[in-house]
Amino acid sequence: MEVVMATTTEARARDRLSKAVARQHELLAQLDRLVQDPKTSSAEIERTQRQLARCAAEQSRLVADLRLAQSTARAAGNATLRAVSSLAGQRPMREEVLDLLDEIGVPSFPRAISDFALACYGRSLPPERFASLRRDEERAYRKDSTSRPAWVVPAINALGLCAIPRIVASSAWEPERRIVGARSLRTNHIMTLLSLLDFRAHIAAQDFQQVPKELGTLIARYAETVAGATERGDGLDYDQVRTAAEAELARIQPIDSDERFAAAAAVRALPNAYYQLWGRPATIEGEVQERTRSG
Repeated sequence: MEVVMATTTEARARDRLSKAVARQHELLAQLDRLVQDPKTSSAEIERTQRQLARCAAEQSRLVADLRLAQSTARAAGNATLRAVSSLAGQRPMREEVLDLLDEIGVPSFPRAISDFALACYGRSLPPERFASLRRDEERAYRKDSTSRPAWVVPAINALGLCAIPRIVASSAWEPERRIVGARSLRTNHIMTLLSLLDFRAHIAAQDFQQVPKELGTLIARYAETVAGATERGDGLDYDQVRTAAEAELARIQPIDSDERFAAAAAVRALPNAYYQLWGRPATIEGEVQERTRSG
């Protein structure tokens, strides 16, 4: 199992790196168009350059992740589970959280990230450590915002653009991916379920590997609230779960996306780069929590 998990980690690191390279090509083409257009303002060119810089920084992190995944795979093939666990434990928690967020693909609660890590990789990430991680990240960003390619940041409320501290995201994501609107929690639930199904499908494709029981249990828990995903008394049909999840997502995602993209435009317009990542300060104590509940 350890060998397969390590191999899976390497494959997914390569996939994320490939997507980052594709994104870089898109930005380079965009920059070329802007430069060639005499009507383009310098501000637009600078904005695209900043996006390219973030993309390059993300690629550096992903290359480091790939290097570690390859080392882990070699260790898994030649050592005991204890040796593999020791190697994995050398990674800072923030790096593991950023990787898991990239796999889940949406802003997530600490408990959801912890459950994903345990079910997919057998790793323990205590949810109670996320509060201190978030504070450490913010302090480090204030000290030197260019010292790291990506940060664990709070999600941003579409209403008011304030931080939602109990939901975390990656600063490498575009603003629309870090926004939480009125329908985003449900959308993110479905997206997380689909990510779990994708991971299970990848593991199941390995003829010599058995899907971890914990993964099936977590998928079943997420599928419970999806209409048509499960049937009473029957075992879980993963194709049926995917079909039901994709059907619900098709209904709610367009409306959710409209709200998030509108809020993202407002985030990009904020004059302070700090606020663009960490959210505007709440003007009234408890305002963020109340808005989140009502949303």
